[in-house]
Amino acid sequence: MRRSSLPLIRVALLLAFLAVLAGSLRSEARPRAPGASAAPPAAALTILHSFDSTADGSVPAFGLTLGPDGSLYGLTIGVSHKDGTTTGVPVAFQIAPDGTYHVLHRFDQFTDGLKPLAKLLLVGNQLFGTCSAGGGSELTQSYGTVFVIDLSKVSPADNAAGFGVLHYFGDPSGQFTDANPKGALFLASDGNLYGTTYYFGGTVFQIKPDAGGHFSVTARTSPSGKDTFNGTYTKIHDFSNDTGQSPLAGVIQGPGGFLYGTTAGGGSTSDGTVYKVGTDGHGYTLLHSFSGGGVFSGDPPGDGYNPQCDLLFASDGSLYGTIPVGGAGPGGNVFQIKPGADGVFGADASFQVVHNFSRTEGNGPLGEVIQASDGNLYGATALGGAGGS
Repeated sequence: MRRSSLPLIRVALLLAFLAVLAGSLRSEARPRAPGASAAPPAAALTILHSFDSTADGSVPAFGLTLGPDGSLYGLTIGVSHKDGTTTGVPVAFQIAPDGTYHVLHRFDQFTDGLKPLAKLLLVGNQLFGTCSAGGGSELTQSYGTVFVIDLSKVSPADNAAGFGVLHYFGDPSGQFTDANPKGALFLASDGNLYGTTYYFGGTVFQIKPDAGGHFSVTARTSPSGKDTFNGTYTKIHDFSNDTGQSPLAGVIQGPGGFLYGTTAGGGSTSDGTVYKVGTDGHGYTLLHSFSGGGVFSGDPPGDGYNPQCDLLFASDGSLYGTIPVGGAGPGGNVFQIKPGADGVFGADASFQVVHNFSRTEGNGPLGEVIQASDGNLYGATALGGAGGS
């Protein structure tokens, strides 16, 4: 599974996500061994909202963001059909604590963006996100956006209220330098937003607020116009095949203030990498190159292909992530990267697989792992398990 197969993995993400959802909701009764403790009672399922694919969007596929008041925020992506049409425009929505559903913004593909593929980031009263496509009337101007929604200004009577585009990806001249953000945004300790783009090898970018510390825009003067961001957009790193390329995930911030992430391609065998880079773009370090294995007949042993996840910086000082396919078997794994003896993630950082997935217990983890208060790591697989889904 080399670079040519990377888009295929991402396309399969939605179907895999739905498989996870279906599998998690499926309940199977199993006999209990003598003396075994009773299983906990089944959790009650409450449907908060059913999407109708028109007025309130369709396919809310990439997770929810929890607000401090208990509100849930999310995005729908709509469904693209073979004839080129789309059912349901992308929608940003809120589900209030009382269960009320509110549309915050309906996206216009030419001015706002299309195909949001990552969770929203909530900072204060503002939601930040990315669209992986759209944002221009011409093909060379339609490679995605970074947007903000100011919750204090949203109005049901005005779709444009509170919404602004911080950056449009694409170049009218066709001389692309970055395009197609697919991962979530991250707010670092310096007060700047950071993210990644996928196409043309990929980049890491920085979005700096205006002089007053605000992520504000000067609104477009016509419905078909474009917003003007009052801060600064800067590309801080260009990926290359040798050291990693085509990131599908965003970045997190870890020791030393560095940004840490994964690429789905590139590295020593073009199977993906783990990296770190400074917030100013300096100090790029390749922490691990994945070596594939375990999928095709005759594959040598390896540690997997094409990571798509955000990393976790855990309480033990290590980085953790997942591989969706390959490794010791075809089902992917959970991996750990420990810092060197000096506590720094550098050339002497050590990589190990902490768990290889099998078909019976689940395989194909696509997302990140989280750490709970009990210290354990938790995650989900897209396939496998007792029900096969």
